[in-house]
Amino acid sequence: MKAYLNNIVVVGQGMFPNEVIVQYYDSLGRVLSGFFDKQFVKEGKLEVNVLFSNSEQTTITAPQQGFLERNALLAVPGEEISME
Repeated sequence: MKAYLNNIVVVGQGMFPNEVIVQYYDSLGRVLSGFFDKQFVKEGKLEVNVLFSNSEQTTITAPQQGFLERNALLAVPGEEISME
């Protein structure tokens, strides 16, 4: 089963043919931008790795260190993660 971070918008093409620029809009109104391989972006979602989850938040890592404003770990509300 794969985990996906919701609320991802592709805003442009990256420097490489297989790369896209994305923005993530969290529930607090913050916007995080980053560069990711197209294989990890699917219909407004970014494939992520779940490290920890409780009733209030989920700690994730992106498949690459693509977010520019954050380190490798990102804590998000649990409802912003979907499992497929």
